[in-house]
Amino acid sequence: MKDDQRAAVDALAEYISRTGWITFTEMNEFIASRGVSLDGDDELLGLNIGQPHVGPGTTLFGPASAEYVWIVEDLFRSWPVMLMIGDPAQFHCGEEPWFVEWLGGSTPLGDRTVIPQRPAVNRNIHAVADQAKHAYAKGTQKLAAIQYRLGELAGKGLLDPEEATSLQGQLVGVWDSLYHGTLCAVRDEDTDDSTWDQADNTYSDGRQVVHQIRVEPEPTAWGREYDRFTLGDGAVADHPRGTVTCILHPDNKFDTQTPGNDETRNESLAERLRRHRNGGNAADRPREC
Repeated sequence: MKDDQRAAVDALAEYISRTGWITFTEMNEFIASRGVSLDGDDELLGLNIGQPHVGPGTTLFGPASAEYVWIVEDLFRSWPVMLMIGDPAQFHCGEEPWFVEWLGGSTPLGDRTVIPQRPAVNRNIHAVADQAKHAYAKGTQKLAAIQYRLGELAGKGLLDPEEATSLQGQLVGVWDSLYHGTLCAVRDEDTDDSTWDQADNTYSDGRQVVHQIRVEPEPTAWGREYDRFTLGDGAVADHPRGTVTCILHPDNKFDTQTPGNDETRNESLAERLRRHRNGGNAADRPREC
């Protein structure tokens, strides 16, 4: 390892930390300005940068010199940077769809230090999205249970109806914040909104987040006297009366079927849901298998 190569890596990292991000073209120009030749017979591959969302065999730049590959590889290995994709084609087009973003934090090697401009974040974007979808499903299930209970208390005369309505209205506000802080935050807003429901309910490995079946006809499920005290907005729309729900965790070990085998997996889930139906009145509140 040459001192000038190390200096080039450090200078590039410092530049990205100040600007926040840099395109690949700008990065290459910066490296060339340090006297590094970009020409050669090697290629910069996904394997060199070690990013979980980039295939190891993906060609990022080439042909390139071995010195250039070493500098970029050391940048990603030694500094808190991430390759960000700005094109849904994800490297399947001729244009440059990516850039390098500074994530902040301290350097893991040597005595190199930098003042971070933004906090470090989880680099696994698919894991972040999966956790957000799971959190929304679990959170709405709990909110719906509280909302149903408030309506029930009001209907039984144990809570002032106006107070119950006011509290449920606040829960709808909580649901709205949860929705925008989870599903909306990880969704690609440029996609057709007709695809959002399916995308919001699908993990990155293809598994369905929420499996839900109706075990009581809707007119019967909503036929209780106190149902008129339950608002129809908010989380109850995701967990309607007369249904039972199975929420899969992103790391759920029970779902051993392959991501594409929906028929077999749904049969297994339906059986679990039926067992819960037999264990109690599923229509009283949202349930999880």
